Amino acid sequence: MSSSEVHKLNDLISDIPIAMLTTQKKHISGDEKYLHSRPMVALRFNENEKKLYFFSSAHSLKNIELDKCNQVNVSFSDPSKHIYVSISGEAVQDSKDREKMKRLWTPMCATYFPKGVDDPELSMIIVTVKHVEYWDVKTRTMVEYAKAWVSEKIGSVPSRPESDHGT
Repeated sequence: MSSSEVHKLNDLISDIPIAMLTTQKKHISGDEKYLHSRPMVALRFNENEKKLYFFSSAHSLKNIELDKCNQVNVSFSDPSKHIYVSISGEAVQDSKDREKMKRLWTPMCATYFPKGVDDPELSMIIVTVKHVEYWDVKTRTMVEYAKAWVSEKIGSVPSRPESDHGT
């Protein structure tokens, strides 16, 4: 990723506080695997490192899943701005770097970890970004939807809204 692409990614996701983290889970009944997603508070995207940071409980199911397969997907969505981002990467866990945890800590984190940074269950999930795909639809507003609906009713083809899609 070039520095301009990394900066674009940061611009797209910086105002979206919640991401969906998807891991791979093995089904109880055998070898069948499936994807397992859950909402996570996104702490920060570090442009220099090309990494995303999340806090997690050290013995949580997601951490167990990451021990078995570190390939993840992280998706961000802001429907009000029509921004959608899908990030593929590799995740590792770190429960030792308390200094970095202190730098990433926000008051919102206390909701999940009331003991703070010194909680022995606190760990970080660090996702190294490998591939990004995004959709940034610029002009699709309620007015555009209304125009499209009217155009369809009178038999003309509605214009497609301006958008930016990239990888």
